[in-house]
Amino acid sequence: MVLGFIDDGQQIWYAGNQTVFRLDEDGIVVGMSGNGRQLRSRIIGASPFAKLATISGKATIKREYDWIPGYKIGITAQGTLDRGPTESVDILGVKRNLVRFDERLEGGLKAHNVYWADATTGFIWKSRQQLSPDYTIELVQLKPYRLSKD
Repeated sequence: MVLGFIDDGQQIWYAGNQTVFRLDEDGIVVGMSGNGRQLRSRIIGASPFAKLATISGKATIKREYDWIPGYKIGITAQGTLDRGPTESVDILGVKRNLVRFDERLEGGLKAHNVYWADATTGFIWKSRQQLSPDYTIELVQLKPYRLSKD
């Protein structure tokens, strides 16, 4: 994927086949369009991902989803985000010791999302995120996006 632009804090990434992904400032996929699909998600209330590095146990989370085709709007799911062990993750031949976070959701969507993040900054280097009952993506960040200091 290629970073296209930043829109109100969201990163807009272009992938093959005219597919576009939207990531929030914490690295969570909040939207996808392409291949005849439009998928959106939002975290209801405070996002535990904003303070990921400070989570020591479990945090609660509530999400809302919109899925097209199917015109399913406002599908809610709730669950927990659990801090797990440190794991070694290989990214382009570089081994990184990252903390694993498991997000388990139930309700309108049953999902198990996994995030591997820097223990100090909370930056998510790798994730597996389920955007709908039949659509899961895996993302690996090769280089963190940083705001310009100009």
